[in-house]
Amino acid sequence: MAATHPVNTFAHLVLIAFAPAASLLFRVLSLQWAVSITVTAGFLFLPILEIPVKGLPDYTKSIAISAAIIMGFAVRGKKLPRIPKIRWWDIAFTAWIFALPIAYILNNYPIYSAASALFANVMLWAVPYWTGRTCFKSAESAKILLNCIVIAGLAYVPLAAWEVRMSPQLHTQVYGEFQHSFGQMMRGDGFRPIVFTEHALVLALWFGTVLIAATSLRQLGKNAPRWSHKAWWLMPVFILMIPMCKSLGATVLGFTATASVALRSCRYALLIFILAAMSYVMARIFFDEGTYQAISSLLDYLPPERAQSFQFRMDNERLLLARAWDQPWIGWVKEGFRNVATEGLLPGEASVNVVTDSMWIIVFGTTGFMGIFTLYPALIAGATRCYWDASVRQLTECKALSAIVAILMLDTVSNGWFGPVATLATGAALSVGAAKEPKPNANSSPKKNPTNPLRPRASKQAALGRRSHDLPTTNLAGPGRISPP
Repeated sequence: MAATHPVNTFAHLVLIAFAPAASLLFRVLSLQWAVSITVTAGFLFLPILEIPVKGLPDYTKSIAISAAIIMGFAVRGKKLPRIPKIRWWDIAFTAWIFALPIAYILNNYPIYSAASALFANVMLWAVPYWTGRTCFKSAESAKILLNCIVIAGLAYVPLAAWEVRMSPQLHTQVYGEFQHSFGQMMRGDGFRPIVFTEHALVLALWFGTVLIAATSLRQLGKNAPRWSHKAWWLMPVFILMIPMCKSLGATVLGFTATASVALRSCRYALLIFILAAMSYVMARIFFDEGTYQAISSLLDYLPPERAQSFQFRMDNERLLLARAWDQPWIGWVKEGFRNVATEGLLPGEASVNVVTDSMWIIVFGTTGFMGIFTLYPALIAGATRCYWDASVRQLTECKALSAIVAILMLDTVSNGWFGPVATLATGAALSVGAAKEPKPNANSSPKKNPTNPLRPRASKQAALGRRSHDLPTTNLAGPGRISPP
C-alpha cells in the first residue's frame, strides 16, 4: 500500500492542477484551439478519480475540464464570442439542466440537494454544450476541432496498442490503481485496451469518432490542414484500431458513421440507426412486456456471450422501469432510484441494487418524462442536423460532427457514458454554419479590397516607377481598366 501512495498523490495533483494549467492555453492560443485541446487532453489523460468536496459533487475529470474552460475564459482578457441566436434545442437543453434540481425539490429533498444537482449539471452539461455553441460557429472553427480529435487519436494509438499486447495497466502504473473491473477488459484470448478512459467501450467509441474526423479531413481535400495532405496512412491505422478494441457495438457504429460521411449511398444509414434506437427506447418505456419478449426471442440468434450480456441488461432495466413508472413525470432522483423494490421478483429480498447501464433508463428513472423529453430532443437535433437543415447539408464539417454525436448518443441506448467530448460536439454540431465565411465585396474599390487581382503589388509599382496613390481607382462592378503607364 505504501508503494502506491505517492502515485495516488500524483493522481490527485494532476486532477487538481489541470484546470489552472489548461487555462493558460487560452492566453497563447486561439479560443478554438484552446477549447479543443483542453477537452480532448482532459478526457484522454486525466485520471479516473473522484475527490470528495463537502456540499458539492465529487471533483472528477469532467468537472475539471469544465473548470478549465471557465478559468480560461476568465484569464483570456479578450472579447469572448457572442451567444448565438437561441433556438428551440437550446431551450430544451437548458430545461434538461434544471430537470434534476426540480425533481429534488418536488421529491421533498433539502434545497441544498437541488443546488448541488444544479451545480453538477452546469459543470457536466451546460459548460461544454454552450462552449460548443459559441466557439464553433464557422466551418473553419469546426475544422480545428476535427483536426484536434485526429491528432489526439494518433497520440493514443501506441498507448492502446501497447495495452492490447501487454494488458490494460497504464492507469495503474501512472496513477496507482485500476479504474474499472479488470475482468471486463478480457475478451477471448486477449485484452481490451482502456488506457485512461472509463471503460474499454468508451475507448472503442473514441476511435470511432477519430475515424469519422479523419475521414472528414480526407473529404475536405486541399481545404484540410496541410499536415494531413500526405498522411494517407492515418485511415488504415484508425480502421485497424477500432476492431482491436474488441467492442462489437462500437465497431458497428464507428464504421457505419464513417460510411455515412464518406459514401453518398450510405448517407441515410445513421438516420435509420437513430430511428431504430429511439423506437426501441420508446417501446421499452411504453410497451416493455411485449418488447422484452420480442427481443428475448431474437437473442437466440446471437453468440451466447453477447446474448447473456444483453439479457442481463434487459432484466435489470425491467426492474428499473417498474420503479420509474411509480413516479413517471418527475422521477425519483438519484438517491430514490438506487434501491429498486423487487418484492415478488427476487424472493427473500425487499430491495436490491441493480445495474444502471443505459443512460435512457437513468434519465427516465431520476427525472421522468421531464428529463426524457428535454435531453433527447436536443441530442437528436445535433445528431441529425445535416439531414433536416438544408443550409449545412453539404458541409463536410457538419456531417462529421453530427455523425460523432449520433454514435455517442446511440451508445446511450445500452450504456451510460456521455462525456465532455460528446457534449461539446453536440453544441458544435448545432452551431457550425451559423457564421458564414467573409466574402469579398464586389462593389468595393481596390484600395479597400486587398484580394482584388487588379491591384498591382508593391514591387510591380516600384518597377513601373509609379506610387500607389497615383493609381486610378477602378470599380470592379463596372468595365473600367487600369490605364497603361
